Amino acid sequence: MEENKEQKEETTLGKEIKKEDLANAEVKSEEPKEKTSKKKNNKQRVQNMLFAFIALCFCCVIFSILLGGVAVYQSITGEDLFNTNISTPTLFRKNSEENSDVQKNSEESSKSDKDSAIEFNNKIVDMQVSLIGHFQNLGATLATKDIDAVDKAYSDSLGASYITAQKIDTIEVVEGGEDLRVAAKNLFQFYLDVLSNDYSTIVEELRLTGEISEESINNLTTKISANEAKLDLQFQKAQQELADKYNFEIQ
Repeated sequence: MEENKEQKEETTLGKEIKKEDLANAEVKSEEPKEKTSKKKNNKQRVQNMLFAFIALCFCCVIFSILLGGVAVYQSITGEDLFNTNISTPTLFRKNSEENSDVQKNSEESSKSDKDSAIEFNNKIVDMQVSLIGHFQNLGATLATKDIDAVDKAYSDSLGASYITAQKIDTIEVVEGGEDLRVAAKNLFQFYLDVLSNDYSTIVEELRLTGEISEESINNLTTKISANEAKLDLQFQKAQQELADKYNFEIQ
């Protein structure tokens, strides 16, 4: 009985030893697996890092090519491809630009109209001054009683008056400038009539007698004074109305 008991104990103990040996064997067999698994994880990590590095290098190459293309585009067109200056919404900016353009065009139009009115006035005044210069030269020449010089001065004055009387009809008239054109035409036509009728009589008298009578001079002076003053007043009134309309001063 004791032997059987010992055998049972041995058997049980043997089983326990075998269990322990088996457990140790399993632990030992698992250790290489864990090491193998760790090696595989390390290898996978290295591969992932390598792939990430390659991807980064590829992105850098693509970015460099893109920058090179932008530089070439800007050098050819002179435009900034990445200009992102945004100050106002598109619709608001468009309306603002349109309002600015309208205001600018209005100012330019107003300025242009004023300049045109001044230019129109100055052209007419230049015509008047030119005719007065011819009259003054004719009067000074008549005082010399040199018939040849008088004939030339008279011919020049008559020709200039005729040309001016015709030219005033062709001049471009600004808005509100018709009254000035009509007043100038009436004044210039008066100069032409005086030359054609009154001065021609005096020149012919000088040619025939070598003298100019006091009566002829008085008649000429009276006629000019009576008519020129009225015509000149109408001329000045039309000038001032044009100046008031376009806000410029008559000097």
